[in-house]
Amino acid sequence: MKMEEYESVKNWKTSLEQSALSRGKLLTKKAWQQRIRTIKKYSKMMGMTPDELIAEDAESAMKGLTDYFLWMTGKEVEGVDPRSVPLSWNSACTHQSVIRGFYTHNDMIFPKRFKVPKRKRSEVSKRDSKTPVFEYDEERELTQMNGLLNHFVSNLSFRDQTIAICLIATGADASDLLSLKIGFLKDGRGQIIKLPRIPWHGNRIKDAIEFRTYFSKEATTCLKRYVEQERSDAGDEDPIFVMTNGEPLNIHALQETFRAASEKMGYTKPGQANPFRLKRFRHAFREACSAARIDEGYTQAMMGHTTGVSASYLEKGEGSFLREYIRVEPFVTLFNVDKSDVTDLSETVAEQKAHLEELEKKLVTSAATVSEIYDENKTLKTQLVELEDQVRAMMPAFRRVQRMLEIRAELKKFKQA
Repeated sequence: MKMEEYESVKNWKTSLEQSALSRGKLLTKKAWQQRIRTIKKYSKMMGMTPDELIAEDAESAMKGLTDYFLWMTGKEVEGVDPRSVPLSWNSACTHQSVIRGFYTHNDMIFPKRFKVPKRKRSEVSKRDSKTPVFEYDEERELTQMNGLLNHFVSNLSFRDQTIAICLIATGADASDLLSLKIGFLKDGRGQIIKLPRIPWHGNRIKDAIEFRTYFSKEATTCLKRYVEQERSDAGDEDPIFVMTNGEPLNIHALQETFRAASEKMGYTKPGQANPFRLKRFRHAFREACSAARIDEGYTQAMMGHTTGVSASYLEKGEGSFLREYIRVEPFVTLFNVDKSDVTDLSETVAEQKAHLEELEKKLVTSAATVSEIYDENKTLKTQLVELEDQVRAMMPAFRRVQRMLEIRAELKKFKQA
């Protein structure tokens, strides 16, 4: 009997679908198949069918979940053959969580004393921390890329360079990018879109969550050039990215090329996580949004994170959405710099520098002039005080002379009379 035919498994799937819908998602085929594989392993280890597992009480289920975790990590479990390839602690946590969901979606209630193992910091995270792609310049108070991604992308083929640039520019899942067809790049008249930044509004393949983002100027240019050079004969329904045999490029093949480039650079060894894996570019986009300090709602909407906030931001106007993306764009641009812009900027800097030098000269001259005026003003004030003293000293004599003149005038009148 197939796993999907057991009543408990049917209930599990129905409950998962309803739960996903309540969060604005869909239970994808891939997600469901992963759960089926996990319940098969658990059922085999326990020696029971899914319906028999649900028929047990909570105490038995708790013991089963604990044994399953220990078995997944390579520990000995009584009556069970040891696992040949133990999983990491975090992977075992994920598997146990899936089985616990099988029980809870079938209405089994676990007591509060049942605690699940806590996840540890993953080895992937540790590897990523050793190869940071952003740095902070304390002197200029600026967050920027350190050139590591540029170096990595330079070691890829033209096709994979285009993919890497598009991944970091959009923050999209690689599976969503690889699903795009040639017709995506064309407008209503069947011509290649002439916009400097191609808008991308869709739903993630993983969980059908809606997202809105853009291909940067750099990514748009690379994408158009790739299509013109490598896919000029492709039809609108053909995939943009293909392998050498003409088949659609798949995630596994792309991961292998990224790993090969990383190993060539010495950043990855067999058995180690690749710090330049596909998901890392999505993480880098998240860092870029943080560095650009855009509203968290826009970040969630661009990346397709389901929250009540992101749903409202998805409805915002094209202008405001593009404005926020343009703030992020400098942080996700790897190579493309318009030489004309650089030339214009250099000329502007030269003009401003010359103007500054002229102002400095004027300032020096003005400073000297101000100093001279100040000294002259000080001298004039001193002279004015001296003159006032002289005037005050001369006032009595002036009054006497004035009185004498008055007397003379009176005598003259008297003689005439």
